[in-house]
Amino acid sequence: MERWHERDAKIYLEQQHKFSDLIFGNIHWTSLRFVLKKLSPHRRATAVKALHRHLPTQEKLFKQGRVAMTSTCPRCVTWEETNAHIYCCMNDKAFKQRKADWVELWKQLHRTSMATMIEQTWRYYLQPLVAIPLGESIVDIFQSRMGMRPYY
Repeated sequence: MERWHERDAKIYLEQQHKFSDLIFGNIHWTSLRFVLKKLSPHRRATAVKALHRHLPTQEKLFKQGRVAMTSTCPRCVTWEETNAHIYCCMNDKAFKQRKADWVELWKQLHRTSMATMIEQTWRYYLQPLVAIPLGESIVDIFQSRMGMRPYY
């Protein structure tokens, strides 16, 4: 972590997100800074809000009195829209957007020559977390489009 405001940032992350020394030691701060600097200011702000679980969800806006009706997800109209829910809402439009974002992530990883083993690990561990079934291999589809052999 950079030295500028390091102490304050570390205290915040320990208190707000329960970061331990082990977690701090496993974060590659230089890479995180590099990736965030490549984003436009709007996308960078959204990425940081997502990392800190401060996206303007219906739940958050309702608690702040910024929406008067409800904290229910406007897409599925079933569950409360929380930071966790936005990654697993099964509304068709939400699912399609998540899938498109997932494909875009793989394109970005491919451009940076991310190791295939890391891509496969992300697929098996992260893809289910965003409610994309493992049977629909985004990695394999992307690799076949690029004329690459799947790694097994």
